[in-house]
Amino acid sequence: MRGLQRMVVLGVVASMFVVSGSAGALAAPAGPASGGTPTTGSATDDAPATTASATDAAPTTIDSCTRIAEPGVYVLGEDVLNASATQDTGISTGNDTARACILIASSDVELHGGGHVLEGEGYANETGSATTTTANETGNAIPSESENATVASSFDESERSQFPVGVAVRGANGSALSNVTVSNLSLSNWAVGALAANASSTSMVDVNASANANVGIEYLDGADGLVANSTADDNGFAGLYASETRNLTVLGGSFDGNGFLGVNFFGGNEAPVVANATVSGSGIAGIAAVQSSDVVVADSTVESSGGDDRLFGFSASYLFVGVSNATVLDSATRDDDSWAVYATDCANGNGTCPNETESESESGPEASGVGAVTVSEIDVDGSSGPVSFGGADVAVGSVDALDDASPADGAFGLGQGVVATNTTRDAFVDLSTSWGSGRPVGVTNTSFSAENGTPGTEFEDASIAVDGDRVAVSGTIWAPNACYTAALSAVEYDSAGDVLTVAVEATQANASTDTACAQVITEVPYRAVVSLSGPPGAVEVVHVHDGERTVVATTAGNETATEPVIASAAAGDRSA
Repeated sequence: MRGLQRMVVLGVVASMFVVSGSAGALAAPAGPASGGTPTTGSATDDAPATTASATDAAPTTIDSCTRIAEPGVYVLGEDVLNASATQDTGISTGNDTARACILIASSDVELHGGGHVLEGEGYANETGSATTTTANETGNAIPSESENATVASSFDESERSQFPVGVAVRGANGSALSNVTVSNLSLSNWAVGALAANASSTSMVDVNASANANVGIEYLDGADGLVANSTADDNGFAGLYASETRNLTVLGGSFDGNGFLGVNFFGGNEAPVVANATVSGSGIAGIAAVQSSDVVVADSTVESSGGDDRLFGFSASYLFVGVSNATVLDSATRDDDSWAVYATDCANGNGTCPNETESESESGPEASGVGAVTVSEIDVDGSSGPVSFGGADVAVGSVDALDDASPADGAFGLGQGVVATNTTRDAFVDLSTSWGSGRPVGVTNTSFSAENGTPGTEFEDASIAVDGDRVAVSGTIWAPNACYTAALSAVEYDSAGDVLTVAVEATQANASTDTACAQVITEVPYRAVVSLSGPPGAVEVVHVHDGERTVVATTAGNETATEPVIASAAAGDRSA
């Protein structure tokens, strides 16, 4: 199968891993640790967590790390700080084993955090040295050596979890679980804040999984999961990471300042949905999907993301690599440093995919369905209106965001402030734009000057010269007395008619009551220059007197008017 393989991303100090639940890497969860007297729902340094079970309808209160093995309602009764993850999840992470502070090993469980904090002792790297999650200079969380590591010096290094997880939903021997809810809980200082593996109908509601070394919330191999109104900020790798899931829905929430990716569907995800989410400050991509299908992003905003090309060779607000049928609806990008949308079948930029033959490449995305994306009404910051397009292996972004990104050769402008390019040789795009109103769309600069008026008649004229994206207007407007001058009233764009309107107004230059003005009709010459991000379809010049507007000159955008256009006799005729 073409495309990316499973990745291991190295952090700045300690190695970063994303949990892998691959076959053959599972082991039976560890039982209660020996030493001390077992207690339900609590743990001490001498007697780590034991099994908590619910035998009646009353909620079970837990106050430390534990294993939940029976259906029921469980409530965290207090903050749990500097906790060590002792519950074996049976998931291998390469050389490490994922262990959880709270392991939910039963279906039909509700764990209510009560607004409390479940805080780890800090992520331990492969050498066993203590690390905590801190913010680097860019605000992204990374695992790093810390003088303030909250690990007791007497802690037995041989018992240290190499990959600690705050809350894990994982059945015994990897058996499937269902109907589990974790809510109103804060998880920090773990490798992964919350993990659900092979669990269907599992929900994370009002969970704050922030400042973890690798991932805030992670889903592996499950169906019908839900992440609702949750926060996953300042995690070292990703706010949310999902692999081999079906129908996972991310509804609302904040994903801010994550080191590489805000929301990431990596490998084998079917029909994931992100709606009403806000993602910001992600190094590589705000929302990304890799080798997944039927991805939908709706009513979401990605801000200040992208610019870091280390992982894929490119970055974007919305990034799709080897994805079949990605859809972005009514979403937006703001202040981003890369492409708004980037879809490709490759992870190495333009050209054929790795190990791909010329004949395979020529089959195209329509045959393979890979790299295909549909975008409906995305508001690309720096462009003049929402953009919609369908295509494959194509990147679309704002000209402003890509000024410093040096778009690939062959990139071409689409509308005002939008640029597109191919990401493989199989690319195609069908793009449309709609321009907004109420502001000078596509106008990049204006200049205006007026000369002193001379006595005359109610005469006015204007000439228009269009040179590509530059429009020059020279004209004369009449004024009621010598104290008046000319001023640029407005520069407007009519999207329906593709018409640029330059409005000039006769206005009083000196409003002082003690200034004597010659009470004669005055003719005031002026010149206006308007620069745009693209050539206008047509131009008209309007003169304004006491709020009343009169069109005095018009021309098509590709024409040049060199002779003055004289207004009608009703507006004043020099020959009259």
